[in-house]
Amino acid sequence: MKLSPRARNSLIMVGVGAVVIAALAYRPLIDSTRNTKTASATITSGADAGSIRPIIDDSQSFKGRTQGATPEASTGMPLPGAAVLQVGFSPGPGGLRVVLNMINGAEHELRLAAYSFTSPEVVKALIAAKRRGVDVKVVVDKKGNASNSASRQALNLLVNNGISVRLNGKYQIHHDKFVVSDRAHLQTGSFNYSRSAETRNSENVLAIWNVPELAKQYLNHWESRYSDGVLWQSAY
Repeated sequence: MKLSPRARNSLIMVGVGAVVIAALAYRPLIDSTRNTKTASATITSGADAGSIRPIIDDSQSFKGRTQGATPEASTGMPLPGAAVLQVGFSPGPGGLRVVLNMINGAEHELRLAAYSFTSPEVVKALIAAKRRGVDVKVVVDKKGNASNSASRQALNLLVNNGISVRLNGKYQIHHDKFVVSDRAHLQTGSFNYSRSAETRNSENVLAIWNVPELAKQYLNHWESRYSDGVLWQSAY
């Protein structure tokens, strides 16, 4: 059947329109797939700039709400295929077991940041690490430890065994609780290095092995808090 030029042009326009509509309908599916793949392969520190508004996105406003502190960078990074994750909870021995596993596995360097620091088991593990040649340094909250007799005893034991300890009083609370081991492994979570955290509190502990890029971020944070601290001098 022979079509007139007008009819032929009409059919062409209908076909083009169908292609455009199909492409627009398919595009969200493609974008959704891309977003899913990205999210499943990324760990975020702070805020995921790709999909979540940062909690603090204005450094000047941030400075106005704090005592001269500067915001630290928030970055995303891929999780290495060799990474191993371990979890533990308390009350009970699970949380402490993960902490001690991280400390006892260190070969060269340990950096610990703490709020409450009274755990005899953690003190013993740090001293044992020092004696086997590991470079051990610790920074803890000043207000929460300087006036606590159990904390002072724990800190004295560390210092008397050659471990450098500093107390950070710059912030309302130095609430960090983490360990960086050999610049490659990280233990973090809510678990204070205290007997209460093991036996009475509801706590969580996460150890992440073989993540040097993530460990580096925590190490940078630790160094900033350690540099702001004052050396603890043993009373005996």
